[in-house]
Amino acid sequence: MSEKVMRALRRGFCCFLLGAVLLAAAAASGQEEEKIVRLRDGTVLRGTLVPSAEGVFRVKTRTLGEVTIDPAEILSIESPAGTAAGGPRPEQLEKLKSEMVNNPKVMAAVQELAQDSKIAEILQDEDLQAAIMSLDFDYLRQSDKFKAFTEHPGVQAIVQKVKTTGVNDERKD
Repeated sequence: MSEKVMRALRRGFCCFLLGAVLLAAAAASGQEEEKIVRLRDGTVLRGTLVPSAEGVFRVKTRTLGEVTIDPAEILSIESPAGTAAGGPRPEQLEKLKSEMVNNPKVMAAVQELAQDSKIAEILQDEDLQAAIMSLDFDYLRQSDKFKAFTEHPGVQAIVQKVKTTGVNDERKD
């Protein structure tokens, strides 16, 4: 394979890797999955679901705090309009991407990570590639391979660099 083709492939992989790291950073930067919970009595709650092993749902809202709900009272649980499959809003991802691309330390770390054989092996999974490209946060949250990716020390280091640049969750109710 020619050097020109190899450079193009590396550049393409770096772009894809940047996207995967962006999703890992978004997940780690406190952007919890916001949902709209509609109850049978007409009440609508907006907040994040809190895990509970007690057979009840818990929703953490900005105005009411944490609310406990009997599952029989829930009519539906939905992602708010404008989110990508329950993930961060597109404008949040764009802001995070811009901050990552404009941070030379982050970009150097992404390029270094592109040389890691474990990362290349993880990202060869076609289902994982499709989920990253389509921003399928539901799939990514359940994927053992994406979990292994986000737990890789190199990815963790990049996420930490991103966190220190002041990337915050700016969602509003």
